[in-house]
Amino acid sequence: ILRDAAETAERMGNVVLAASAWHDLARLGSPAEAVEPLHRLGERIVSRWNEPRLAHASALAERDPAATLAAAAQFAAMGAKLHALEAAAQALALARAAGSRPAVHRATAAVLAYTELCPGANTPALRDTGTVQLTPREREVAELVAGGRTSRETASALGVSVRTVENMLQRVYTKLDIQDRASLIDLLAAP
Repeated sequence: ILRDAAETAERMGNVVLAASAWHDLARLGSPAEAVEPLHRLGERIVSRWNEPRLAHASALAERDPAATLAAAAQFAAMGAKLHALEAAAQALALARAAGSRPAVHRATAAVLAYTELCPGANTPALRDTGTVQLTPREREVAELVAGGRTSRETASALGVSVRTVENMLQRVYTKLDIQDRASLIDLLAAP
């Protein structure tokens, strides 16, 4: 449907709509098809969207987690928060597939940061990547612990038991694929 929409829009001379549809095709699973049209259309459109869209599609086509994360940063810099979150989530999926723990760490930090900017976001691209989703309470516990509070201090601040805090921390560690408080602090402190 997106391919047909992009081709129809381009034939009709609506290059802006065509570029948007090609990028949507890349976001939703066919990036290799979108790279050449986005490059071609970018030469005909004066838009701040050109470079991030092409960078995103190219990075996905090459299955490059670092380049996909860089595209996420480009979207974020222009205020396209949801696109940034999706690209970061895709970078995380690529990093996991590549088995690169440092890349997983960087992408997870970006996903967490962009999730804060898009609370409740739920798109096909996010669902397809298995994005890290902390509950608001898990996020609260993680932030308190990362801020230097002990489990007992966190429990007291939240009015719950120490055991509840420890259980939440274990869920957070599992979701974030980390092992300890030091890793949590590093992850939440990442830009």
